Amino acid sequence: MRAYDVLRAADYIRGRADCAGRPVVLVGEGTGGLWCLLAAAFDESIQSVITVRTLLSYRMLVENPYYEVRDYFWIPGALEDFDIHELSALIAPRKVLWLSPADHMASPVTESQASEYIPWTVAVSGALKGDVEFREMPDAGLDETCDAILSAVLPLTEG
Repeated sequence: MRAYDVLRAADYIRGRADCAGRPVVLVGEGTGGLWCLLAAAFDESIQSVITVRTLLSYRMLVENPYYEVRDYFWIPGALEDFDIHELSALIAPRKVLWLSPADHMASPVTESQASEYIPWTVAVSGALKGDVEFREMPDAGLDETCDAILSAVLPLTEG
């Protein structure tokens, strides 16, 4: 339902006269990142997705007895059919940028931790001419996060 809300918001933005013909880039923080990934998987007109501190993997929750992330409501059949990061491959060939993906304790995932989960996602996305980037930004504040989002979005809006 929340991904559906994101889809309707994208429709609204596309329908505005001042936004006509401009690319729609979804940016979601935490669970909002999951909603954006799901929405973009269903709507090919969404240009790109940026997640900020979004849980990298449902598997992280299942494999650990304790967790700090909240509100990642289970989708029936999730982990039988897909994991969160694998949604990035469904979005290819469009760009997906993960800024400071989170683990089960809501801590930034290190590059070595991510390498346990993402090889398939990166390989499939690459084969489909997609661009999936996982950027570790453990100490990023609001200014650094906004700069990273802008540096990813601006090239999509030029030309």
